[in-house]
Amino acid sequence: MKNASLRLLAFLVLLSVLGGCAGYRLGSIGGKNIQGVNSIYIPVVKNRTLEPSIDVATTAAIIRAFDQDGTVATSQNEAADGVLEIMLTEVRRQILQPEQLDAQAGNQFQIVLVAHVSFFNRKTGRKVIQDAAVSGSNSYFVGRDQVEAERQAVPMAEQDLAKKIVSLVVEGW
Repeated sequence: MKNASLRLLAFLVLLSVLGGCAGYRLGSIGGKNIQGVNSIYIPVVKNRTLEPSIDVATTAAIIRAFDQDGTVATSQNEAADGVLEIMLTEVRRQILQPEQLDAQAGNQFQIVLVAHVSFFNRKTGRKVIQDAAVSGSNSYFVGRDQVEAERQAVPMAEQDLAKKIVSLVVEGW
């Protein structure tokens, strides 16, 4: 009886240990898009919008987001394991909270950045992401100076876009 109790206890301990590790996996981290990719080259974002100089700031935000994620290292070398191409296609402003007396004016706005992303995995020799649309946004309140409020909101929209691009590449969704 005592021997059977010890076996049952050992089995329950083993089951709880293995159950606690159910979310973990051995091997490389990331989705199927980056299998074998250790470094990624990110050229300057192509800007197809009318917003000047947004390409360099958006590229810097994307590189920072990959560096913070840490799944793959960013590289200045075009011969990296993967190449990420991004084209910024739209910068959209939307009124979230219109003024009570004028429906065309607003107190709260949202800026949306839309980009198309392609990723080439050199390890597999395939383009694993082809022209996927990704958007990042940020809302802001307008006080006396709408231009200044928007200027401060754009970097946060770029960060949101960058996080979504990293998620798309690293996790596959």
